[in-house]
Amino acid sequence: MLPSHAVESFSHPHLIFTQPLSNPVSETLYVATQNISRLPQRVNTVINTIQRCLQ
Repeated sequence: MLPSHAVESFSHPHLIFTQPLSNPVSETLYVATQNISRLPQRVNTVINTIQRCLQ
């Protein structure tokens, strides 16, 4: 199962079979980090985006 934006951003979306869901799916998203090592910038970008959405 992929989010619709993942299918749309695929270079050949016509090659992916999609089936719309009759009921929307919603799940809680948990973000956990370790303070031991530095996080890659891509992870910081995701965390910052989530924080902005929650404000």
